[in-house]
Amino acid sequence: MKHTHVKVDRGCSCEAYPFCEHAPNASKYTAGPWDVYVLADDSETYGNIAGMPIVTAHGHETEVCGACFNPADARLISAAPDLLQAAEQALAEFVDLCDADETLNGDKKIGQTMRKLQAAISKAR
Repeated sequence: MKHTHVKVDRGCSCEAYPFCEHAPNASKYTAGPWDVYVLADDSETYGNIAGMPIVTAHGHETEVCGACFNPADARLISAAPDLLQAAEQALAEFVDLCDADETLNGDKKIGQTMRKLQAAISKAR
């Protein structure tokens, strides 16, 4: 059944497609998980960003994002890979549910939610 509210290309047998590395527009962001790391409060080493949080990956070996003036921003940024994966999985589940139950295809709330998920995924990709 073709969905009118969200187009999902199933051109790859990979479970994560169309959000996997096989997708034509897959972005190559730093692999997660990402963590918040607070720089030492040492102004001689870190200058005006001493004591501020940064976002890192690979056991704090790779800096993903520089100093965040708001710790809440650092936490949100560090959650990005997990949030993207959850959004992709949720969208795929919605598509599977709609494939299995044709009565869900016209559900306005499901359509709106799927469009929001797709927009967020597209923004991240």
